[in-house]
Amino acid sequence: MALLAFEREGHVRVQDELRAATPMRMLALASELQGVVRKAATSPHAHCVLQSLIEKMPLGQLTFIVLELAGACVEIAKNRYGYHVFCQLIH
Repeated sequence: MALLAFEREGHVRVQDELRAATPMRMLALASELQGVVRKAATSPHAHCVLQSLIEKMPLGQLTFIVLELAGACVEIAKNRYGYHVFCQLIH
């Protein structure tokens, strides 16, 4: 899933899967992005997947996203895609 999230058509497939996923499957899909959250946040395609995860997952399961973004908040917030990820976190 992580590789598909970065692709033009792949990210749409991943988002479709997230919409239909059980909570356990969603957690499994989210875990595949661990370690690449900063890259995903500034990706023209993967940022949409991150936003979907943030919208659908319980707050307690999003800790890895927040921790991976820590230390690069200003840089990511200035990015045209990263900005949207932060907006979704705040929302």
